[in-house]
Parts: sequence; C-alpha cells; structure tokens
Amino acid sequence: MNFLAHIYLSGTDKQIQIGNFIGDFVKGKAYETYPESIKKGILLHRAIDDFTDKHKATKEAILPLKPIFGRYSGVVVDLFYDHCLAREWMYYTEIPLSKTIDQFHQNLNEHFNYLPSRVKQIAPVLIQSRRLETYAESGGIEKVLEIMSNRTSLPNKTSAAINILEKNRLLYQELTFQLIDNLIPVIK
Repeated sequence: MNFLAHIYLSGTDKQIQIGNFIGDFVKGKAYETYPESIKKGILLHRAIDDFTDKHKATKEAILPLKPIFGRYSGVVVDLFYDHCLAREWMYYTEIPLSKTIDQFHQNLNEHFNYLPSRVKQIAPVLIQSRRLETYAESGGIEKVLEIMSNRTSLPNKTSAAINILEKNRLLYQELTFQLIDNLIPVIK
C-alpha cells in the first residue's frame, strides 16, 4: 500500500492519519518520541505493510512485474494499489476523493511540526500538485514512477510498468479489492 491507502485505512483520527502517512520515514524505535496517537498511526502503518507484503494478493500482483523490476516490484505494486483504490474510491466511502485529499492536506499543515524532515520537504509539492488525487489516472502513476526513478534506485522502466498496469487492469483492481477487504477487519 502506498500513501493513499494508508490515509484511507487510518479512519478519522487526524494524528493516527499523520502517523500512518509518515510510517516509512520513522525508523526503528524513533516512533516512541511521538504523541500517543501518532505512535498508533506509525504502528498501524507497519502492521498494514506487514499484512500486505505477506498477502497472497500481493504475491500474485508482483508476478507480472518481477522480470522487469525485480526486488522493486513491491514498490510498483503499492502504487498500482493506490491507483486502483483512487479509481474506485466511491466503492469504499461516500466522501469524494477530492474532499478527502483536501482534508488530508489541511491535516498535514496542522501537524507540520511532527513531520520528519524528508516529509517536510515533499509535503508542499504533494499539496501543490495534488499528487494523491492524480493517482486515479494512469498518467498520475506514471509521473510518480518517473519521479521515483529519478530520485531513488527504482529502475527507470515507467513505460513498462504502465503497460503492465493497462494489460492487467482488471487483475490489479480485483487484487486491490481482495487485499483491502481482507485488511479492514484485521486493523479494526
């Protein structure tokens, strides 16, 4: 799961949402320095990632990507999950995606002091570009993959990833539903 799914799975508590959002940026026991609800969010993030990484849906989702992305296949799948979630947002909630993103951006600004330095760097760009809202379109995922391949060790094979997504759209949508539907009871 990537940012959008972590936000969705946080429920309504703003600090849990912030903790769940920053989970990848808080290493080891550093979470212990945060307020209680943000700690809960960080631990929720870790539980979601652990469940997702071990789930049969993720293992199946990675297969078409493995020959091209190798050990980075999971990173690409996480983005695909967010893409499918964004496309079918109204299946999960009556609150429109744009309103959810507006509320999340406000929450980011309200809790800016709690954000790790790396998140403080990306938050303004995330807000200004409305990046999470663009996940609903293949072009939004393509842009994120390009950014990641320029700034990380993710292989620069964006076109191949988008082709796999388009060819396997129904599979990825079904796997996303399966994963989230199996995950919700576990985290409640």
